[in-house]
Amino acid sequence: MRRTKEEAEQTKKDILRSAIYLFSSKGVAKTSIDEIAKAAGVTRGAVYWHFKNKTEIFDALFDGLHKSFIETIWDEFDKNDPNPLEQLKNICTDVLLKLKTDEEKVLSLIIFLQKCDYSGELEVFRQRHIAKKKEKFDAFHKFFLRAKDLGQLPKDTDCDLLTRGISIYMKGIVLEFLDERDTSILDKVPQLMNLYFKNFK
Repeated sequence: MRRTKEEAEQTKKDILRSAIYLFSSKGVAKTSIDEIAKAAGVTRGAVYWHFKNKTEIFDALFDGLHKSFIETIWDEFDKNDPNPLEQLKNICTDVLLKLKTDEEKVLSLIIFLQKCDYSGELEVFRQRHIAKKKEKFDAFHKFFLRAKDLGQLPKDTDCDLLTRGISIYMKGIVLEFLDERDTSILDKVPQLMNLYFKNFK
């Protein structure tokens, strides 16, 4: 029987979901296509129908994690809020707080921040993923530039430095949470974000 487009899309989602759980627990190198297929309840052929190989699945997971984040940032930027610093603070806060309930996103972060050293067969993705991360940097940067243009930051503000700072700050919070898997760390996110952004008022 010919599969419908919806069924095919669901199969792809099942494969990616299974890969998230396996990659985050075993690592990418130690996970096989057979294991992914079995966990997803599909055949090897079904996996290869959607993905050329395991590394393509890995790349698709990165795109999924990155794309949702970038879309959220740009959607907010397009609202042209008169207080871009408060807006950016709220974006960062919401993104981090959602980790309390989004297990698959947490596992994806484990894959890319703790389980992947971009060696061997994954090395080819290093530069591509760095370029993708720059999109996040550029999006954050726009908020600081808008605040500067509106006179909410001094004219000599180094927006590159502020952007680098908030990126490092958020990554530090995420890594602390992943290391301990203690949601009480995330409970402190609003206070931590207030601490970072209070210097701009």
